[in-house]
Amino acid sequence: MTAAIAFLTVLIIGGLLALFWSRSWRTACVPATALLSPVPTAPASPQGSVESENEQILIIDDDPLIRSFLRRGLSRRGLKPLLAEDAEEAKVLLVDNPGVQIVLLDFNLAGCSGAEVLGFLRKTRPDLSIVMMTGVDYELIADLEGIDGVLMKPFRLDDVIEKLGGV
Repeated sequence: MTAAIAFLTVLIIGGLLALFWSRSWRTACVPATALLSPVPTAPASPQGSVESENEQILIIDDDPLIRSFLRRGLSRRGLKPLLAEDAEEAKVLLVDNPGVQIVLLDFNLAGCSGAEVLGFLRKTRPDLSIVMMTGVDYELIADLEGIDGVLMKPFRLDDVIEKLGGV
């Protein structure tokens, strides 16, 4: 039997909580205040924000910290996030939840690229609004055909809400 040894380093730098762990040395950065302080529940919707309470938003990201951050923050804003770790989970969730209108899609998914998933989403559900999330160069994905917006990682929850309100 093989034992897995994992190391976790946590740093708070300039208001960002940076997590580094040893399972292939993955990295995640989220605003420290989003995890350390409570988020108000369903505030009044400012202009440029998502307005429909309980709107289903599919989040496709292989990073569990990003999924957790978005689930927590969007749920507290009255939205209903559905979480998928990969393309296969996303396909099942889309079939089971036809009310999904917005997708937050990671560009660098494990197993397949976000561009491949984007192609599948556009063929099967051309009505979806798709926002691509990435920590790589903006220009690399900004010109991808079929996306409605780009979120650069690390991002704040307010950035996500603002981007969702614009799609």
